[in-house]
Amino acid sequence: MGFPCLRVNDDFFATTDHRSGDLIIKLPAPRVQALIDEGIGQAFSPAGHKFREWVLITDRDTKLWKTLMREAFDFVKNKA
Repeated sequence: MGFPCLRVNDDFFATTDHRSGDLIIKLPAPRVQALIDEGIGQAFSPAGHKFREWVLITDRDTKLWKTLMREAFDFVKNKA
């Protein structure tokens, strides 16, 4: 991705945008879409390419971030 990422089993599951500080996490595509539909997340589409299993979270709610990061960790850990 070009910036430091958190990993589990050598796979990325979370990072922050180095420009804005927004959270970027990997989740199942249906969960990403649900977060977007609920207005919690935004599509992660650097350089115009949409990543269906990645979502951008601009809200600085630490409780939300912890919850979503745990979800992302579990998702990536269990994919292996």
